[in-house]
Amino acid sequence: MKSKNKNDNQKYKLTKEILLDILKVGGIFALIVLAPNAVQILKFFNKKYPKRDFINSWNYLKKQNYVAIIDKNDHSVIRLTTKGKKQAFKYFLNDLKIKKPKKWDNKWRLVVFDIPEAKRLARDVFRAKLKELGFLKLQDSVFILPYPCKKEINKILDFYNLQKYVYYIEAEKISSDDKIKKFYKIKPDS
Repeated sequence: MKSKNKNDNQKYKLTKEILLDILKVGGIFALIVLAPNAVQILKFFNKKYPKRDFINSWNYLKKQNYVAIIDKNDHSVIRLTTKGKKQAFKYFLNDLKIKKPKKWDNKWRLVVFDIPEAKRLARDVFRAKLKELGFLKLQDSVFILPYPCKKEINKILDFYNLQKYVYYIEAEKISSDDKIKKFYKIKPDS
């Protein structure tokens, strides 16, 4: 039974990696072949995947309708479907991390939002993701972090289509920030 779990984990990891690789190249790529098969696609990725594992993962992606193959005259185009893009972004967001710089730049990053009740699920997921990324909750809809994170926040907003409800603010001073500095282990004189 242990071996099956290991194989499932490996399949999951490989499937995730393939989707993220396709996402990195814009969700679409072309192969100059008449009939793409998993082995030819494996060469495109130029990675050391075990051939059998790759074929199994590729077949799973097709079966789940995550990828589509469109035959053109002299080549085939492989693209992520809408379902595939959603799954790839879920993987991406799950792996999303904010790097902690060696030295603090003396700027606070605030994320302030007013997401309507109609988007409650997205709001709850967004709030949970901020906490997971290391943000400190100042109020229900106000979170703070001392590290650069605008790109990461924008990616989350794009995925959940929340741009018009969220403000990203960089501030150099916040009154009574001693508790916040203590939370992030920033020296009071920094």
